[in-house]
Amino acid sequence: MRALISLKRKSIIALALYLCFFIAITGSVTYWVVEAPLRAELNQNLDLRAEVLSAQIREPLNRSIGVLQSIVSLGQAA
Repeated sequence: MRALISLKRKSIIALALYLCFFIAITGSVTYWVVEAPLRAELNQNLDLRAEVLSAQIREPLNRSIGVLQSIVSLGQAA
């Protein structure tokens, strides 16, 4: 009876190890397949966000420069 319990325990351990290897291999393959396109899309989205933010910052500055130039031209004309 003791040999049967030992064999059952060995079988459970072997199945657990096979399951761990299967999960590790599946996770690794999924990571390598999904990571590259996801990283490219993330970089593109971050670049677009940076462009939008820089445009939003640049727009008020351009208006301020325009106002200052008009004030200077009025001062030079007077």
